Amino acid sequence: FKSKEDVLIEHGRKIYNKLMVELESDIKTKSDTYSLIKKIVMVFDEYAELFKLLLDNNLEYLIMQSFEIEISNILMTILGVEKDDKYKIKFYEGALFSIAVEWIKSSQKESVDELTSIIYNLIYN
Repeated sequence: FKSKEDVLIEHGRKIYNKLMVELESDIKTKSDTYSLIKKIVMVFDEYAELFKLLLDNNLEYLIMQSFEIEISNILMTILGVEKDDKYKIKFYEGALFSIAVEWIKSSQKESVDELTSIIYNLIYN
């Protein structure tokens, strides 16, 4: 690695790969959207301490950089967004990232289920 940022980005990619393994089996079995969103929230919960450390050191861009392309692919699959609809996918990507950051900054006051419901309702209501 050439920098500490490279190490953190690589760690972020490992987190993403773990998430993808979990999501792929659920997507193949046609799990409902709520369950898939919950898996994403659970990853943010599991790695909240790392994300909080990055946020406290003004390195949140590294979280986004680690997940940017990958999270777009996940959200396109989960939400059924067409690849050509780049603005819609960027909207969801930014919203998910911002919600996760706010949740972590506020010490995860809501439970995983509560945050999943919030995200699901923002998308579908």
